[in-house]
Amino acid sequence: MLHIGKKMRICPWLIGIFPNPTEGLVSVEITQPIPAYYSIIDIGGRVVERSIFPSAINTVNLSHIPAGIYLLETVGKAKWIFEK
Repeated sequence: MLHIGKKMRICPWLIGIFPNPTEGLVSVEITQPIPAYYSIIDIGGRVVERSIFPSAINTVNLSHIPAGIYLLETVGKAKWIFEK
């Protein structure tokens, strides 16, 4: 099973990630300005996926990523959010 993290408030933006844990598709809802860039980072700090969220509600397929704990980093308007 793949653990992406939980909803956390780190700055004025919010990110919702569900279902969590997942074995494939996850929905990601963001309140930050869009488009927003994102990276999936493994526990060793390696980027395993990088792309863009084109809208406030997005679907990401993570079925190709091995089971583990990952961070979701989003960047929009030169501000960062990390989700575990």
